[in-house]
Amino acid sequence: MRFKDIIKIADQAYGDGIVMDCFRDSSHNHGDGLAAFIVEELQETYDPRAGTAKQLSEACRVMESATEQLNRVYDAFADETRHG
Repeated sequence: MRFKDIIKIADQAYGDGIVMDCFRDSSHNHGDGLAAFIVEELQETYDPRAGTAKQLSEACRVMESATEQLNRVYDAFADETRHG
């Protein structure tokens, strides 16, 4: 699977074409830090020699890790809101 195909999957899920815009423009300067982050994270872990299943599995792993980190940040803000 080509990296561009992985980006297409992310772009369709994210919406607005911003992930694809970040992919096409290496500066990733499109006013959406999260879209740029997605491209960068996927790019850092992409292995062109791996098969499709391995590539998709790695993309899932990376996005799951990012989701867990974002959830921890969210939880911290939510706790502050309740107790702050």
